Amino acid sequence: MLRERYPVVSRDEIKTRYPDTWIALLPTHVDQHHRLIAGRLVAHAKEWQAFKDLIEPIRRAHPHSHLFTDYTGRYPMGENVVHV
Repeated sequence: MLRERYPVVSRDEIKTRYPDTWIALLPTHVDQHHRLIAGRLVAHAKEWQAFKDLIEPIRRAHPHSHLFTDYTGRYPMGENVVHV
């Protein structure tokens, strides 16, 4: 199901396609230091709360999957954000 719905994309491609955006990926390729190289983009949103609302159902549906979350731009000043 995940393979058909979410194709694999590289982290660099995600940053180009979705600037200044919160992203969530299911990792498919990591380097020897466990840094993400590519994964399945399962959610993205410009605003933190909208992003959080998108990923909560994904986490519930796939509780044993590691979900990589990141912001593709500079973190917004004055906001304290903890990755979920």
